[in-house]
Amino acid sequence: MSTPAGDQRAALRRHIQNYLGALSDDPVTAPLREAFAAERARLGSEAAIELAIVPPDLDREHTLLITVGMSDAPMAVPREVQGNNPELYRHAELVLGLAEDWPLATETWPATLLSRLAQLPERHSTWLGAGHTVPNGDPPLPYAGGSELCCALIAPTFEVDEGFKQLRLLPAKKGADGLIPGVLIQFYGVIPIFQEEMDLKLSQGAEELLDRLETYRVTEVLTPSRRNVAKRRKLWPF
Repeated sequence: MSTPAGDQRAALRRHIQNYLGALSDDPVTAPLREAFAAERARLGSEAAIELAIVPPDLDREHTLLITVGMSDAPMAVPREVQGNNPELYRHAELVLGLAEDWPLATETWPATLLSRLAQLPERHSTWLGAGHTVPNGDPPLPYAGGSELCCALIAPTFEVDEGFKQLRLLPAKKGADGLIPGVLIQFYGVIPIFQEEMDLKLSQGAEELLDRLETYRVTEVLTPSRRNVAKRRKLWPF
């Protein structure tokens, strides 16, 4: 069961605008769209995924970058993950926020990162879901000079309304051989993380990392100067 890609993307854009506001066509955001498209071309992906940009408004100080089209095709989610619900986790889009003072014209690597992650399921016949981590190479390299952020964590979205986090386009139906999946799109946040945070997730699990990020209010809104939550602060002796 599927819905035409054009109709699905139109529904995605309406969903974004209903919950987050009007999409930006401001020339100042053009470098972000160009970086996104350039990475897509570099990877030679057949999936023409696009980038939607929502500027700040009175209620939100940050810019939001959202993929449109990653959900066109279902991801290759293992049956043991889906259990008795074959539509779980099959369709997804990604969200990343940029602080109000982010230099949109020059620091475009977040758009490049989103593009790379959005192409990954289609290029490698795999899937992305909450708790997954993707390093920037092997060994992981910083995304930009002056930063040690070098991996990406796929996480629940924190900085959006609850109603935005899922979009139901088609209902599931009962078939002769069981449930026929509908189209249920999950919106995941992308949190750039440090190598030590990646190591923490691998050694102690995604929940431990997510708990620490939540404790220190680290969300999908990118803050390069944030603390490394895998490093415990030393207590001064008295």
